[in-house]
Amino acid sequence: MAHPLDGLGYLSTRAAGKVISGVQFPSTMFAGRAPEGHVALAAYVGGSRAPEAARLPARELADLVLAELRPILGLAGVPSVVRVRHWERGLPQYRLGHDARHAAISAAQERLPGLFLTGNYLAGVSVTACLVQAARTAIDADCYLAGGTAVAAPAEAMPRILRRR
Repeated sequence: MAHPLDGLGYLSTRAAGKVISGVQFPSTMFAGRAPEGHVALAAYVGGSRAPEAARLPARELADLVLAELRPILGLAGVPSVVRVRHWERGLPQYRLGHDARHAAISAAQERLPGLFLTGNYLAGVSVTACLVQAARTAIDADCYLAGGTAVAAPAEAMPRILRRR
């Protein structure tokens, strides 16, 4: 493999990725995800970019993904293990108008004290974005229940690991 896999993975642009929207490098992120001398890759296919690709039979989909990964990562040979999982509704994808919907949700929360909404549909689908959103919501709910005013939790109130750098 030519690529050092020295990150967590990558997101693909429409120009670069025909069917792959992103790839993670699990064996870089977590020890023990692949045997010595091997790597583990997780490719994400489908979504709004290639919805038809996500419905392909497993072998055909695996071949498409490998063909796309070979020049990008410098893959050689054949994989030891290939697993294909089909999730009809994988990652949420924001559509045009998401900012307006988010603003409406925020306005509803301001009009209705004690209403707290959180989730990966609000401010990002990454695990970190979800954790940050959940922590802010928990801090706001705690403040509200203690008799205070729930406002967006400041960065210094966040658990250290969730603070944006």
